[in-house]
Amino acid sequence: MLPAIHYQTGKNKTGSFTYQIYKPNSIMKNLFLFAAILAAFSLQAQEINFNLVKNGTFDGKPSTTNWTIEVSTDVIVSQGKDGNSGGYAWLNHDVTAADPAVTQKIDGFQVGNVYVISGTYKVGKHAIIHGAKPGQVFFAVDMDGKELKNYVLPAMKTDATRCDDVTWMPFSVTFTATKASHTLRLRGEINGSDGDVAVDNIVVQSEMAGWFRLVNKFRGDGECLEGNKVNGTAKAGGAFMDKRQNVTGQLWRLEPAGEGFYRLKTKFRGDADCLEGNKVDGTEKAGSAYMDKTQNVTGQLWKFVAEGEYYRLKTKFRGDGDCLEGNQINGTAKGGAAFMDKCQNVTGQLWKLEKVDSKLVGKMNSSSKD
Repeated sequence: MLPAIHYQTGKNKTGSFTYQIYKPNSIMKNLFLFAAILAAFSLQAQEINFNLVKNGTFDGKPSTTNWTIEVSTDVIVSQGKDGNSGGYAWLNHDVTAADPAVTQKIDGFQVGNVYVISGTYKVGKHAIIHGAKPGQVFFAVDMDGKELKNYVLPAMKTDATRCDDVTWMPFSVTFTATKASHTLRLRGEINGSDGDVAVDNIVVQSEMAGWFRLVNKFRGDGECLEGNKVNGTAKAGGAFMDKRQNVTGQLWRLEPAGEGFYRLKTKFRGDADCLEGNKVDGTEKAGSAYMDKTQNVTGQLWKFVAEGEYYRLKTKFRGDGDCLEGNQINGTAKGGAAFMDKCQNVTGQLWKLEKVDSKLVGKMNSSSKD
């Protein structure tokens, strides 16, 4: 007989799952439990798919590769430059009253999970020429033919009567998946506004509900990244790798921030603080990464870049050149704190997320370091 696997708090761990091997009462019971565990692991792996959209940056050749154009034509919609950055999709049509749009069938949804659709938009090149006015509804986000949210033509800060056709604006809307595949549609010139729109940086990402541990390849499963008080005495307030234990400073929540970025918050510090990436030679916290007051700064916007079974963690502030590196707690570099360093072939920059059983979360203590 095959051994069964059974969830039980406080036993050995495989990934984020606890297990105990025991002699089953029947083959059928054993096979059922084994299949359930395989399904659970499959679910966790799919949850960590950070952007389900293909070519959301419109940087294909043509720029709308992987997208289907409706009403308009590829010559108009596919714009290879002047996006936010790179290419973009221009939802514009001068002839018909129908709404120009781009659509994409997206796979990989988990039924019942909440997802965030985000991106950037800008008033198009012809809106002012065609007499569009601020305040008119002109852009909509649909899922499976149903409008989720619409947006109005923004005004210039210096002239309330003129549309702002210069600034890229962020948008964000949530929806709950009801099946494995849904079709996203982005529409312009809606409600007869004749307000064409440029769209870019489209992301569909899971809200990543629940709590996670951050573990890296260098330090192994025995250590986790721990968030600290910014004015704490341990590691001069920097975040650090510490022995895996049931403390809330090692429980991380991923909060979608748009354009594929997340804010990283701990249960210990709550919503008030976020992990901030620093210059490796910066003066703040001697260059270490640290928990700071949640604010509108790019050092708190994190992107997970897949590399095999691991991820590299990069900030919008430091760009693609720097990665978060986990350190020995008693190491000499940055006093043992985690830090942003040049992306390179070192295992301290390879991270994985482990989903923590919700039953364990409520039993954890406040962080053991301050």
